[in-house]
Amino acid sequence: MFRNFRPLVQVLALALGLSALSAPVVADPFVACVQRQLAELGYAPGPADGVMGRRTRSAWRVMKDAHEGSFSGYLKELPELSRETAIHWCRELPAIRAELAAKRPSSGEVKLRANSERAEIEVRQAYDSVRKFLLQEFGLVLAGNIGIAAADDWKVLQGLARRVKADISAGGSSPDAKIRTRCGNGDAYSAAAYQDWIFICWSRPKGAERDLLDSDRNWLWAVVAHEYVHIAQAELSGARSVLKGPDAKRRLMGPLWMIEGTAQVLEAHYSETVLRVRRPFLSYLGIRARKSERDLRELRRSDRSMPQEEYDLSHFAVRILAEARGNGTLFNFWRNLGNGLPWEQAFFESFGVELGDYEAKVMELLKRPGDAQHLLEADDFAEALNNIRVPVKIIPALPPKSFSQTLNIPLPVLPGALPSRHSKSYPKGLDENRKPPWQSP
Repeated sequence: MFRNFRPLVQVLALALGLSALSAPVVADPFVACVQRQLAELGYAPGPADGVMGRRTRSAWRVMKDAHEGSFSGYLKELPELSRETAIHWCRELPAIRAELAAKRPSSGEVKLRANSERAEIEVRQAYDSVRKFLLQEFGLVLAGNIGIAAADDWKVLQGLARRVKADISAGGSSPDAKIRTRCGNGDAYSAAAYQDWIFICWSRPKGAERDLLDSDRNWLWAVVAHEYVHIAQAELSGARSVLKGPDAKRRLMGPLWMIEGTAQVLEAHYSETVLRVRRPFLSYLGIRARKSERDLRELRRSDRSMPQEEYDLSHFAVRILAEARGNGTLFNFWRNLGNGLPWEQAFFESFGVELGDYEAKVMELLKRPGDAQHLLEADDFAEALNNIRVPVKIIPALPPKSFSQTLNIPLPVLPGALPSRHSKSYPKGLDENRKPPWQSP
């Protein structure tokens, strides 16, 4: 009687738009990583096929029960194992046994493609230097491998980028348009980071006999540091591994000013420590940031590219956090996001201040950039920050002339409480336009 039950279910599923039930399960490299690590520890997760199944979950629970008492650091804070959180377990499980690090995808060679052997050597050296620096300074090692495409011609770079995306099985739309825009406009150099790969381009200045790789390599190393931080933000927040659309991934990354400001702060720290390039004074950043037409609340999201003064504002805001709490605490914000906390709670857990309150206080500090240093010299940063008074400005509503006009008159609003921006035209990559070294302040 029920011999033809399965075909009937398939027909009904198709009729109801449930064809996804029969879609093949996509293997996840971080699930496969955890499966290899569990097998190395002596458990039985099944084959390392990248599919989160019953045997893998069971092996993980047995492992957790056996080792949970010895969990330390970030490992003890991780949420339950799932496809989305496997990237975090893959990264942190080597805390139990160092040999497990070899099971991470990042233990392999970076997927690098450049337009020349010399460019490939330079980019690889920069990448190795940045990874070593972040490990030594902050103990940061990523689980995921990344790809890098680099060239001095945007048309060549487009082809290299497509090959890099194929190398690392990266999804998303084609980067061709962004590469042409960023790299075909005559700038000395430019770069952009996605969740799992980076592109870098440069050009020969008019009338110059040598290109930038011949004349000065510091810019390349600084660019790699900046974009690698973006890759780290994507991984720690979980944006790299979730099966969601680009808008959802961007929301997971946190406020735009935090994303860009942190990359700038850590790039400056790397440049000062490794390249011996002095970082800008905080007061200087504050003076430049005052030119920004948008405040930090508006820079949580952006529907257009950020001009230099908005980068300076982001840098200024994060620099204060870094000097007050330490550079290493910046990564805690993305770790907290990866553990499932919303922006506001993740920010408070990381820095001890409310996100909206901090944004308002920084904008007030910009009126007196020199006061930022006094804030950092205070014995209690949170208390000193709380003592900064932010004037409340209410925009009064005009008295209505009729009931119908009442419906068209906005209620009084606080500028600091305006809703954050969300737009589908938000840039797909986290990009950084660079000025030539000879134009830098």
